[in-house]
Amino acid sequence: MVAATIVLSAGCRSADRSKFPPSWVAPGEPTHAVYVTTNHWHAGIILADDDLPPRLDAALQPWRDELSNRNQTPAAFHEFGWGDDAYYKAPAGTKTSGMTLSAMLWPTRSINHVWGLDQSPSQFFADYDVAIFRVDLSTAGRDALADFLLTRLTEPVAVELPGVYGDRSAFLTANPRRQYHALHNCNHMVADALAAAGLPISPIYAVHSVNIEYQLDRIARNYGEVTRLQSRLENPESIND
Repeated sequence: MVAATIVLSAGCRSADRSKFPPSWVAPGEPTHAVYVTTNHWHAGIILADDDLPPRLDAALQPWRDELSNRNQTPAAFHEFGWGDDAYYKAPAGTKTSGMTLSAMLWPTRSINHVWGLDQSPSQFFADYDVAIFRVDLSTAGRDALADFLLTRLTEPVAVELPGVYGDRSAFLTANPRRQYHALHNCNHMVADALAAAGLPISPIYAVHSVNIEYQLDRIARNYGEVTRLQSRLENPESIND
């Protein structure tokens, strides 16, 4: 009964017409593309560096400075992830079942992750086991999504090294009130961000990244502003968070 209620609520959610779709909010006006990636258990949101609202743009300056300090080319796009502090920051091969249970069973400290892409998401992830969606937002929707991401960050933002993916990634300190647990994981974060932007997506249903894909495919059938650009590949280079 509970599962059925969740599924029904996911299917009945309506778009916020003050933000989405852009053709309703501001017909003929330019739109703002954001991207959603899903990989195994993990989902993330990608924004273009040259299309960030001022407050988020300013918050990311310490991250840009760190890329420069590492002699890295500037990021054309930023992928935002979020997760349990201990599990997300543990080096590959050191994550344990105990860490997983701790992260899932009760609220724990969270951390943000940012990855600077030097190509478009479609180019960058072409050979990876990642599904990619493009979501076109109105200015109001883009700004609301950026404001949501800001609620996950501390002010000012502190950069913690290293990130998961080497010199072009880092952890960004998280708002301590935003704790991580099974019913508030990285996939819920992505769904919450998209809901803030006006999309008819149900965060409560987004326990797994597959649920994100399912809901975005459903939205794409009704709105041309959502497009699946890539499905998961058969023989890819895998990315495991």
